[in-house]
Amino acid sequence: MDLIVANDQDRHIAQNRAFFNAIYSVDGNRSLPEQVYKNGWRKFKFFQSDYVFSPDFCDAAAELLRAEGAHSAALINIDKQHPTRREERSVVFFEPATLPQEYASVLFGSSPGSGWMFDYDRYVCASDVGGWAIYCERSNDVAIIAFREMGGVSKNVSTLAKVWNSIEPLMNNPGSPDPFCRLVDSWRRGLIENYGARVEKKDL
Repeated sequence: MDLIVANDQDRHIAQNRAFFNAIYSVDGNRSLPEQVYKNGWRKFKFFQSDYVFSPDFCDAAAELLRAEGAHSAALINIDKQHPTRREERSVVFFEPATLPQEYASVLFGSSPGSGWMFDYDRYVCASDVGGWAIYCERSNDVAIIAFREMGGVSKNVSTLAKVWNSIEPLMNNPGSPDPFCRLVDSWRRGLIENYGARVEKKDL
């Protein structure tokens, strides 16, 4: 579903690129604490997935798009989306001018229990440029944003930077928000192995 109208042809091209960048950035057969991202991602930051499902996420999406000169971002419900064919009910598109109230209409739906707010599935979000990708598991309240470059876009965004952190500091700080302060040992080991500082120093 479209949240804002732009030039139809340009919008269609940007949305298709964003859709396939999102779909192909992760392995839909994997879940956390495994490495869900495919090759080429170098930097990982974690935050609570509920942030993505707040109307305020529009501000973060707009900032990410502007930082890399992108036009569109696709947020996809992986668990309800066909692996290669775009299904409108399973994807939301953002543009830099998308308003929080427009996204809120998707989150809360037109009838009780019909919005995305009530689906505790897995999600992925990426832009038409493809310099970043967000993966969410709502059932665990964990979200990750991955970047292809160590600097670049990640140094030019402040909205998400207020809520994200690397996995080691999150797990080692008793004051970190749930679920990071109470992860079981298998998750702690898996997340450090797959997303820790050692992994960020090399290509996957």
